[in-house]
Amino acid sequence: MGQAERRCARDLAAAPGGSVAVRGWVTAVQRKRDRVALTVRDHTGEVRCVSQDPAVLAALEPATPHSGVSLVGEVRPGRGEGVQLEIERVESMLPAADPLPLKGNSAAADRLDYRYFDLRDPERFAIFKIFSAVETAIRGYLAEQGFISIHAPRITGGGSESGAAVFQLPYFGETACLVQSIQFYAQMAIGAGFDRVFDIGPVFRAENSLTNRHATEFTCLHVEFAWMHSHEDLMALEEALIRHVLNEVADQHGEEIEELFGLRVNPFEAPIPRIPFARAIELVADDDEPRAQLTARDERALSKYVHAELGHDFVFVTDFPAEERPFYTMAADGEGADGLSETRSFDLLWRGVEITSGCQREHRSERLYDQARADLGDAALDQYLGKYYLDMFNYGCPPHGGFGIGLDRFLMLLLGQPSLQETSFVFRGPERFTP
Repeated sequence: MGQAERRCARDLAAAPGGSVAVRGWVTAVQRKRDRVALTVRDHTGEVRCVSQDPAVLAALEPATPHSGVSLVGEVRPGRGEGVQLEIERVESMLPAADPLPLKGNSAAADRLDYRYFDLRDPERFAIFKIFSAVETAIRGYLAEQGFISIHAPRITGGGSESGAAVFQLPYFGETACLVQSIQFYAQMAIGAGFDRVFDIGPVFRAENSLTNRHATEFTCLHVEFAWMHSHEDLMALEEALIRHVLNEVADQHGEEIEELFGLRVNPFEAPIPRIPFARAIELVADDDEPRAQLTARDERALSKYVHAELGHDFVFVTDFPAEERPFYTMAADGEGADGLSETRSFDLLWRGVEITSGCQREHRSERLYDQARADLGDAALDQYLGKYYLDMFNYGCPPHGGFGIGLDRFLMLLLGQPSLQETSFVFRGPERFTP
């Protein structure tokens, strides 16, 4: 007996009268004395499978919801305008254990413990189909713009951002770190003449933040390019990139997102507003206390203002004070860190949450050394940064800048999810490093 060709649920309508194999998980079982009807779901959808053959009924006797099955049969017209499978034989019957590990109202912690089972839920599975579409759109757009994809190391000898905690690990008698950002490696590519590079992959933050938008490991897009004039070039690129991504997602998954999540994907046409940090503080501050950064409350308030007054879900906050930006950020007037109040930097907020931090980098060697020494001290420079980062700026590194987008957070906002736990394939946080 020959092996039947597998057809996915969404493709069965194109195979009327043909003998095919359907493989997936049982979602519902209906039994009568001389008849069985199963609903079988695969990664594309569901199909009704029926039989009155005594041998098939016997083989499917153990079938319960979440059992795995491989069924061979003939595609015939079904209920309404659909099709169904008239089962001829059972190739595989993989019964699900009883009781099931999760119920419909299981707590989030339990669902994370049984992630392999949790992700069978069509809504949760759809998150990662859409995540894949987002990543594909990003790669396609950046490739069209002349960017080269690189794969930077995730093990390094030191931290990449001043003040941020790192995960340390033993490394053949020495101590290494997991990268917080691949920025320094992207800048290495710029120094090597790559001009335009990007990387999509995991990064790690040893921050004990128990919030819905933080994780200790997450997927990050990092973009870096050379010969730019200012951070305005970076914002223009990111705006065009996000517009393209949202259009692609709307075209491919807009109806599915509306059906499953009750949200419409709304690609924007109007330019994203740009508000200098000082003005943003004037708009949202309810006290006279000086501040050099936006709080989470400030971000929500500013986004609410922009949506109401300017009709946009996104807003760039620009020109942050030097004291709260990393040492590699270029000062607004190009004179170095001392005494300056503004930098060529920006954050991008979407629906009240920061999704991007970016800046033009300081590429002039002497000024970069001075800013690094003032921010980090000589010890950090001697240990790692002086030799493996700062030294490359002695050899004609061009003007450049970049930004990063946490893609788990981007998907959380796109799909209206309550937490990164839902948009991380397997979540990592301060209290979770299993499974």
